[in-house]
Amino acid sequence: MPDCLRHTYASYHAKHFKDYNLLQMEMGHRSSSLLRTRYLNMKGISPQTATRFWALTPAKVIEETKPPEEPAAS
Repeated sequence: MPDCLRHTYASYHAKHFKDYNLLQMEMGHRSSSLLRTRYLNMKGISPQTATRFWALTPAKVIEETKPPEEPAAS
């Protein structure tokens, strides 16, 4: 899908921060009508998943995807 990252950013930003004026400015739109009609597809985005999205950092992703450590051989 074209602009997938922009759509994701807009949807998660709106759900988590609930600040359409800030989002409009950050997206570079003259009015909020384009945001509300085109970019905000929040189907399946809960407040909890939006919070997890904004908490993602490279260190957090590495931590969550690291395989469990093997017990040390004695």
